[in-house]
Amino acid sequence: RRNPAYPDMGGSEDCTNFISQCLAAGGWPMVPGYFYFDDYWWCDPGGAEKHKWTHSWVRADDLAKFFDLSRRASLLWSAQGIISNAHLLQPGDVLQYGKTESWTDVDHSCMVTSMDPANPGNGEIHQHGHCAFRNIGLLNKLYPENWWKAWRIKKLFPGPPASPVPDRKSVV
Repeated sequence: RRNPAYPDMGGSEDCTNFISQCLAAGGWPMVPGYFYFDDYWWCDPGGAEKHKWTHSWVRADDLAKFFDLSRRASLLWSAQGIISNAHLLQPGDVLQYGKTESWTDVDHSCMVTSMDPANPGNGEIHQHGHCAFRNIGLLNKLYPENWWKAWRIKKLFPGPPASPVPDRKSVV
């Protein structure tokens, strides 16, 4: 079911809203700023009126631009069909598809949630759309004409605390 803490974008924008919620839940801090610019990414969960979220929070093409501008994700590959490159995917990667090979031409966002190293086509994605989860092999059959873009998401969790520089006298 939907997360009631966030607005329902409905229609074609809710898939990217779902992915943004996953990234925020996974530790990505929001980036405040003007809602229209692609280098900002945030949502006011209590804001039901327009402009209480950035375009990059809800629109697949703007999320792809945010990935690139922020360096929070890197493009793994862009290909017509998934199966030939599915072995490179891992849970947490974001898949997007569009009609051309351009990495900014995307209409849908979903997230890889499991992979089967022995048979990458058996991996699964989760999305907010007609079907909550799908088999990667099935995606290849349903959308063979589309260009898929795979993004490797960078983990933004704080690292271990830096160890203090040892005092020179204690090293000698």
